[in-house]
Amino acid sequence: MFKMRNPQHIFFETNKDFRKWLIKNHDKSDGFWMIFYKKHTKTKCIEYQKALEEALCFGWIDNIVKRVDNEKYIRRFTPRRNTKNWSDYNKRKVLNLIKIGKMTQYGLSKIDKSVDLHSYSEKEKVKPSDEIPKFIETEFANNEPALINFRKLAPSHKKQYINWISSAKRQSTIEKRLKEAVKLLQKKCKMELK
Repeated sequence: MFKMRNPQHIFFETNKDFRKWLIKNHDKSDGFWMIFYKKHTKTKCIEYQKALEEALCFGWIDNIVKRVDNEKYIRRFTPRRNTKNWSDYNKRKVLNLIKIGKMTQYGLSKIDKSVDLHSYSEKEKVKPSDEIPKFIETEFANNEPALINFRKLAPSHKKQYINWISSAKRQSTIEKRLKEAVKLLQKKCKMELK
């Protein structure tokens, strides 16, 4: 089920609801703000990772995130305009979506012929310690104590978390490490060398 709060703000309970919306609107809409409830609210809501996967299937992408209040935030989803610049994270996601047969022809058409989905650059894996990759920050933002505690860490400890999470090769490993990192950060733990 999905609800429109206003023409630009849409709430989806599940990824199936978002996929149904994309089937009808991927080529008609030029974007909207998706409403996400933070985990502590226990409100049934589409998970960010699932929303991103569905968006990629139809050639859409997410970008700006805005805090609404202590219970929710919104994230902008739009059709992809730049078909050449793909993050390594999204390349991995798309490869997996192709493998499991979820990518649509419209989504595939948004991948420029010059994009090599099988090549990953090292720049995505190692960033300056004060930069948090978007996919990590999004997961931490779903759990405010984790994000607050992460921001309080020394730069070297932040870098350990970032490198450990983003060095994983498989999407499932990245997601597992993200969840483990959130649990550690909730307890104000520094990253142990793994």
